[in-house]
Amino acid sequence: MKNMTVRWVGALAALVLVSGGGVGAARAEGELFTVNLGLKIGPNANMLSEPSEEWIDLPVPGFFGISWGLGLAAEALVRDLVGLELDLLFAWTSGTGDITFYRVVEVEQELSSQEIQIALLAKVQSPHSMVRPFLSLGPTFVIQLDSEYSIDKTYLANPPDTAIETESYVMLTVGLGVTLSFASFQIPLEVRGSYHPLDDDPTERVDWRPEMGGELTHLGVRSNWEGQVWILTGFQYSLSL
Repeated sequence: MKNMTVRWVGALAALVLVSGGGVGAARAEGELFTVNLGLKIGPNANMLSEPSEEWIDLPVPGFFGISWGLGLAAEALVRDLVGLELDLLFAWTSGTGDITFYRVVEVEQELSSQEIQIALLAKVQSPHSMVRPFLSLGPTFVIQLDSEYSIDKTYLANPPDTAIETESYVMLTVGLGVTLSFASFQIPLEVRGSYHPLDDDPTERVDWRPEMGGELTHLGVRSNWEGQVWILTGFQYSLSL
C-alpha cells in the first residue's frame, strides 16, 4: 500500500511539472513579446596577464582570483526566440600573484576592485520548451567604484606607495547557458566570459617612480581586468504581452 501511494504521488508530481511546462509553452507560442525580470548571482574568476618583458623588466606579476557578484536582470524577447538582455551587476573582484622583488624574495601582490557592470546583450534561445538553451553576445560596461593594489611589505625595507586609480572600460561578453522555464517563472543557468584587450606596452599598464634608476618610491598597475568568467544563476518572473 505504501509503495502504491509513493507511485501515485510521483505520477501526480510529474503530471504537474509537465502540465506547467505545457502551459508555459502554450502561452509563449500565442504571445508576441515576453519580458523576464529577476535577480542573478554567482562567482566570478578574474584574470590579468603579466606585462610583457620584451622592453623592460617590471616587478609586477599576472593576477588571478575568484570573487562573486549579484544584481538585477531584465530581458525582452520576441516569440520567446530572440531579443535583448540588460543586466546590472555589482561585482567584487580580486586576484593575486607573486614575483621576485628586488631579485631577492618572492613577494605576493593583490589587485581588487568593487565595480558596477552593465551588460547589454543580444540573445537567442530555443523557444517554447521547459529547457531552453541560449546564446548571448554584447558589451559589458564596467564602472569601478573602488580599486586597490597592494604588495606584501614583510621583506621590504622601504616599500613603495601602491595607490592606484579606478578605471571605466568596456569588455566583450559571450554567454552560454540554459533556462529552465516553469510557466510564469524561470531559472537561468549561465557561463559568461568577458574580454578586454590590453596594450602590449608595459609602460601603459604599470606606473612606477622613479622611472630611471634610484630607489622605487611608487608602484601601481591599471586595474582593468583582461579576462573575467562568471557562473550565474538566479530567478526571473515572466510577463507575456
